[in-house]
Amino acid sequence: MEKERPEDQVGKDDLAIRSGETASSESNAIEPSGSGAMEPRESERGPICPIVTERQGEAPPVRCDPALGPGENADWEQTPRDGGDEPPVRWNSWDYLYHVMVKPKLAFSVAAREKPLGLALSVVLATSIVNLIIDLSLGGAGSLDSPFPPELAGPVFEGLMARLSMFGVLFGVFIWLFMTGFFNLIGELLGGVGNAKGLLASLGLAYWPMILYAPLSLIGAYAPGGQAMQGLGVFAVTLWIFILQALAIKAALRLSTGRAVFVLLLPLLLLMLTLFLFILIILSMLPSIGTLPLSSR
Repeated sequence: MEKERPEDQVGKDDLAIRSGETASSESNAIEPSGSGAMEPRESERGPICPIVTERQGEAPPVRCDPALGPGENADWEQTPRDGGDEPPVRWNSWDYLYHVMVKPKLAFSVAAREKPLGLALSVVLATSIVNLIIDLSLGGAGSLDSPFPPELAGPVFEGLMARLSMFGVLFGVFIWLFMTGFFNLIGELLGGVGNAKGLLASLGLAYWPMILYAPLSLIGAYAPGGQAMQGLGVFAVTLWIFILQALAIKAALRLSTGRAVFVLLLPLLLLMLTLFLFILIILSMLPSIGTLPLSSR
């Protein structure tokens, strides 16, 4: 007969121990009653807790856009969405233009992430050129005081106004780029997240309501009482654009509403401060101007 190996003996001992525990538990579970009938004994164990798997209680999985880089996903996609107005992964141009008008917060949050710079540049140029065409078509060059005869005043001033207007369009693009860099710098100093491209795209889309200046100019030129209507409309559209720019700064740089408004108003505040200091300097120099020696002929 083969001699049992130590491993087999250990296995048999373990099996015997388990069998003994099972028999003991079964004997404890049933006990005789006073009438001799066997009744089950109440379990001495505590309350049974439901089994919780390893994956229960975890946060829902993060849905990252595969088209974005790891850094962008880390910045923008770590917070699960609440299922409200969940934007699609990719928007076309009409989606951006529509949502800027009706849901600007959603539009700027997507624009700050996707950075549609081409669309933003197109919006800035298109709104500027449309308003330029309307202004040139409504402007009366012959009514301007000029040293040229009437037959030459029209062509001369039309060409001059066209050149100045085109320069104004290019200057508007420069202001858009410059103010984006300024806002991005100030926003970072105030604790925001640097996002120059996202801010550039968002501010460009905020120009979209400027397209309404063109019909307002037509109303002011041809409608009865159009000047008052044009003034009110221009004020409303300008206020609207200001609010959109504040929302764009807030979404792109992740600032609070108050800080976003402060960043937007800071250039105006600096301009007013500079003008005030310039006036003070001029006023302080007035007494000394009267004491200057005048040159005699």
